[in-house]
Amino acid sequence: AIRVSRDSCPPCVRLKPAMEELAREYPQANWVVVDYATEDGKLIASEIFDSELNFTTPALAIISEGRLVETYLGSDKTVARQKVEATFNKFA
Repeated sequence: AIRVSRDSCPPCVRLKPAMEELAREYPQANWVVVDYATEDGKLIASEIFDSELNFTTPALAIISEGRLVETYLGSDKTVARQKVEATFNKFA
């Protein structure tokens, strides 16, 4: 799972603990944080989401076997958890 975030984004900061908790619950996954405040981070995020994004909210991408299988743009902890759980259960 790839979490796109930046420290100056309040919703990103609020969602961070929930994402860290999910990473502990799903240790079989590789969890990567991409810092959107850097040029490399912007490039990676635009490649994943296939568009030019203006990140004012956190983003999550789940990749399985080299394919993008789920994305989520938002800061709702419950929705983020549901997306991760459903995707991991589907591909487990």
